[in-house]
Amino acid sequence: MDIPGTFLEYATQLMNDLPKNKLNAYAYGSVNVDENAKAVFSSNPNYPLASGKSAEDQIFNEVEVSVLALSLPAVWGIHNGLHDQPAVGYSAEGAPFVLTDCSGFMNHLVSTVNQSADAVINAENKFCLAEDYANNNFKNKALWKSTFIGGSGVYPLKAGDILCWRLNSESVGNTGTGSGSGASDTGHVMLIAEDATLTADGRVHEVNVLDCSDIKHKNDNRVNGYGVGCGIITLQCDDAVNSWIVSVEGTASISPYNRIDALSQLQYVGGS
Repeated sequence: MDIPGTFLEYATQLMNDLPKNKLNAYAYGSVNVDENAKAVFSSNPNYPLASGKSAEDQIFNEVEVSVLALSLPAVWGIHNGLHDQPAVGYSAEGAPFVLTDCSGFMNHLVSTVNQSADAVINAENKFCLAEDYANNNFKNKALWKSTFIGGSGVYPLKAGDILCWRLNSESVGNTGTGSGSGASDTGHVMLIAEDATLTADGRVHEVNVLDCSDIKHKNDNRVNGYGVGCGIITLQCDDAVNSWIVSVEGTASISPYNRIDALSQLQYVGGS
């Protein structure tokens, strides 16, 4: 299988191929791998869950029977127990599969298109999380061009750029490593699917994105509501405190619950 030349082209190809296969699910760490995998099997009568086998075991066994033709071995996906394959990409037979989170998906896109795992390693020599993208926390910063979106101004977003944010420590329920204690969700990272313009003047902006998410966006094409897909998120600058609030559901009503610390736009400028 040929790899397209840009993140957006490859992500679109992967997204369009996924309905032909059985696996497109979101999983953060190993916590909800089995839960989300079961939902995939239950929605596909042609691929029942084998008796006495966990959904996770069945998925990884299916994936591991084939040597992955694509996806660098080092690219982070989901690892659990003896399973040691990144759960995103294509099998040698050309079957697409996704069982990862937003940063695992983005790491796969970047490293596969550019064949450079170095592009998705952070300063701590670990694979990048959403907050690393938002903080421009890359080991090799020369590969990236970053724009911090905040304060007053006009910000053109180009299709294929990476949009990312770090969660605010005041957000209810947030336990992100970058903004609070107890490490869990650190933010979100996604591809811009269509050109858009953000302004810091209080207006609500709809932005069409392609990502791996467990929350269905507005006009979303995810059948089960999670995994890799395309949809609209909503962003608005809160002028009073000079920061951004977001609704990943794409609703016009945005509350401080969804306030974010940092909104960044990234371009990959490294060679392929």
